[in-house]
Amino acid sequence: MIEQTSIKYDRLLKKLTNPLLQYFGIHYFCYQFVSNKGDWFTLGNNPNWLLHSAEHQFFQFDPSLVRPRHYNTSSLCFPQNHQNDLFQQTLIADAIEVFDIDHSLALIEPNARGCEYYFFGAPKSHLKVLDIYLAQLRSLRQDYTHHIQTHLQPIYSHCLNHTVNLNEINPAGFNSTHNILLAGENTKPEIGFLSAIKNIPLLTAREYQCLRWYQQGLTAKQTAQRMNLSHRTIEDHFDHIKAKYGVSSKRDLLREPVVNTVMPADL
Repeated sequence: MIEQTSIKYDRLLKKLTNPLLQYFGIHYFCYQFVSNKGDWFTLGNNPNWLLHSAEHQFFQFDPSLVRPRHYNTSSLCFPQNHQNDLFQQTLIADAIEVFDIDHSLALIEPNARGCEYYFFGAPKSHLKVLDIYLAQLRSLRQDYTHHIQTHLQPIYSHCLNHTVNLNEINPAGFNSTHNILLAGENTKPEIGFLSAIKNIPLLTAREYQCLRWYQQGLTAKQTAQRMNLSHRTIEDHFDHIKAKYGVSSKRDLLREPVVNTVMPADL
């Protein structure tokens, strides 16, 4: 599938995604479609990573490759916060360590045919990309996705003729009700990966980064050093985070969902 999609159209994909790199330092983009029947294809500007992922059968642990019916609203998330050990030890670990694809953002757009995904990533060193995501969220969700859809339209039929069926190669994963991005209305969403935008605390970019590093084991002092801020400022950020989550202790944040964050202006 990858040879007939991402590799075949590599020049086009790099041309379409070059503005992301040039203006924002976002060096990775991948469009993915999963139909209601499980037909799946990807178009990404790093085919080596996609081949690596396929060769290691990482699709078995990918929480985006389940039945589209689990996604009933347009949403966004940061995949690195999904609390699933196999997903973290395979896709996330190799993406970061082998291909330097970090700080991933996913835009999820369900439709009548299935579900579309728009994945973005940046080098590990590009810490400011989180602020860029938040500042450019409306443009990414509306303008850039429309830009991609328009330019992929001429090759879309070809890609649909070269899909892989997830229900055939990974029926357990495709039919999973546990390792999913968004559960049904009567089921609690999987911890850490995605909540409906209207129901999540609204954190600033700095608050999100503090929370993310804290869940990764960094102390407030270490976070202050990384962000070149005072220890007191970081503790103030944590006070704001605790207030937004309605908890009294930082330890309680380890038991709370690590959710994606959006600024009020971008809702």
